[in-house]
Amino acid sequence: MDALRVVLIDPETLSREALQHLLQGLDTIWLTEVCPSYSAAPKAVADQQPHLVVLTLDHDPDHALALLAELSRAHPATAILPASSRPDSELILRSIRAGAREFLTLPPDPEELIAAIGRLVASGLGGSSRLGGRIVTVAGAAGGIGCTTLAVNLAAIAARDNARTVALADFDLLLGTTDACLDIVTDYTLTEVAQNADRLDLSLLKRSMARHASGVHLLPRPASMDDLARLEPETFRRVIALLRAAFGFVVIDTSKALHASDVIAWEMADLVLLVIQLELTCLRNTARLLQSVRQVDGLIEKIRVVVNRHDFRDCQIAPRKAEEALNLPVAWSLPDAHHEVALSRARGVPIGTAFPRSKIQKALEGLAHGVLSATGLVESSAKPQRRRLAAMF
Repeated sequence: MDALRVVLIDPETLSREALQHLLQGLDTIWLTEVCPSYSAAPKAVADQQPHLVVLTLDHDPDHALALLAELSRAHPATAILPASSRPDSELILRSIRAGAREFLTLPPDPEELIAAIGRLVASGLGGSSRLGGRIVTVAGAAGGIGCTTLAVNLAAIAARDNARTVALADFDLLLGTTDACLDIVTDYTLTEVAQNADRLDLSLLKRSMARHASGVHLLPRPASMDDLARLEPETFRRVIALLRAAFGFVVIDTSKALHASDVIAWEMADLVLLVIQLELTCLRNTARLLQSVRQVDGLIEKIRVVVNRHDFRDCQIAPRKAEEALNLPVAWSLPDAHHEVALSRARGVPIGTAFPRSKIQKALEGLAHGVLSATGLVESSAKPQRRRLAAMF
């Protein structure tokens, strides 16, 4: 399951510690903040953006119920679970009127708590029974074909919506360049986040990641090659789970060597963008890669092929031939735009900042909308991209 972000609000020390111990013992819970006062709760919830707030009422029922109503109005996508050691019918009724859907009796029974959370999940936290953000992994079978450029610009376009938090993680552990593409010098890298994964809360994780002017939070590759030996495969799984819990949309730029970290990024992704160029070597390597991918159950269904640097006038291999060779349809095609890409990278900005009206930017925006639609983050109002491409080819 995806991690469920939870904020606990309880001014009473004994019940707060009991609830904190119980919540931290659940694998599917990420207790992002423990708030010991009602007055500090609105800011804590606004900062943490949790899926669930556990709110005890016993310290001051009237104040707590007013807070419940305030939080329900201000954060309709967050479920509020009130709790009390005196669950009389009047208190339960007032809680429901204030916006609660469940009620927890204190001291908490683990099975009762799990059942209440399960019912809230089933009814749809945040308007969806699917918890956590969406993971999009960008991959390729050759270097220099534009994977990093696509990852950086996809994240930047997705971050235009201020209501959507976006992270970009660089899993090209040796030669990653996402920080250079965005002209960011970071204090922390993938190494520090991975080594402290068990101790991070939501606000600390975000503070550990550099925030670009576009709104993208960047987690760059390790600064030193010596750090790689300290990163176990399971570490990357924990990092991705943290990013999914903390951000609404996560883009992972992988290496071309299919290291353990890359395989995990493929497995945990909601969608994999497989970047190709229409030339023989790239297609041959991609076909070999897909032979391995097809041996893993459920992985091939996640893949969407993206043709990059497609020059309609000078193309070595026709798109239809590429589709036949890969036995996969082309989902999106991006035009050749060497000038715009090179200048954007030199300036350390997304293409949309340097060339907002360019052909490549329009194509990237179309791809981003398609990806967000495919992952359920926006509604799709357009016809499938594949039909438009067929007409172009």
